[in-house]
Amino acid sequence: MQFLKKLFGSSGPKNVTIEIDSVWQTDQAKRQGIGKEIQRADQSDAVAILVIAHFADSLRWVQEVTESISCQTPVMAVLADQLSASIASGLDVTHSDIIELIIAERHPLPRVDGKVLNDFAAVLPCRCRVTYHHSLEEPLMRQFAGDNLSRMLEMLGMQPDEKIESSMVTRAIRNAQKRLASALSSNSHSGLKADSMEEWFQKNVSKK
Repeated sequence: MQFLKKLFGSSGPKNVTIEIDSVWQTDQAKRQGIGKEIQRADQSDAVAILVIAHFADSLRWVQEVTESISCQTPVMAVLADQLSASIASGLDVTHSDIIELIIAERHPLPRVDGKVLNDFAAVLPCRCRVTYHHSLEEPLMRQFAGDNLSRMLEMLGMQPDEKIESSMVTRAIRNAQKRLASALSSNSHSGLKADSMEEWFQKNVSKK
């Protein structure tokens, strides 16, 4: 547990591997999928598992998921804006170690979303694997997918607990983020603060 004490008691890019985004049909399926991802990471060569949320409401259910799983590998739920380069530089790991970052959601704005990688993962003194998880029920996903995609997947026989892994979908998510960034009128780096993604959209995205 000394590792976690250093990580959460207390900053050239390193070897960061970003997997294709995992997209689930429902919030419930995503939470179950993240639980399975934690179990998979626990059986891997990772020395620690961080499950990251961008919003306080998300962090609460992420904590419930992490606390419900018994792991031999240290695992911790953490808010994205609590990660920093100073924390990364204080980790007691070697260049050959691997840390697993399971990110429970993308922030609507790419510059905020990217801070997890640029300010934390990229300066970790070890290797790092990153996976992003989404639900078609999230406001960000509804920006380009909507209910039509969910209905189409059901018609194609996709089960609720199955996930989509497609580079095309990942690109569509990034494009949706870029459109939001262009449309955002606030000069704030991350827009008006919010406890959930739904609240963020209510505060920052004008309704036509």
